[in-house]
Amino acid sequence: MSSSAGGSSIYRIDPLKGAENYPTWKIKIKDILTDMGLEDHIVEKLSKPSSTQPSGSGTTPTETGKDKEGSGGAAGAQAAGPNWAKNDRTALSAIRLRVADIVLVYIANATTALEAWKTLRNIFEERGPGGKVQIRKKLIYPRAEEGADF
Repeated sequence: MSSSAGGSSIYRIDPLKGAENYPTWKIKIKDILTDMGLEDHIVEKLSKPSSTQPSGSGTTPTETGKDKEGSGGAAGAQAAGPNWAKNDRTALSAIRLRVADIVLVYIANATTALEAWKTLRNIFEERGPGGKVQIRKKLIYPRAEEGADF
């Protein structure tokens, strides 16, 4: 099975439906983006395009990549290249295509993969002690609707 950035539809996962499947969806979408070579686009430190482009260069910040802080090593090399905007759009599409319609409305206006990633994380990721308690309750006391299989 070939896995290229252009062949993102070969990955089949359950779409993100809400907080109930966010933890597993997050792992799977990270793996998909990693396999596509686009994981840098959801890492805040590495994804920021440079906003201090010299004037007269003829390129926009999203066309040039990212600032010096995040451009080290092999991981930063792809995101910093001239295809940053195209790759970021591919990463954003990969995320959007793997969320349910009811969730898509939250990221419909996102312009970068990182913006969509942060939005979903802020909405669905349970944080702090209260979040951990809720996760434990779901594991220890699972609920099913009457007549449904457990």
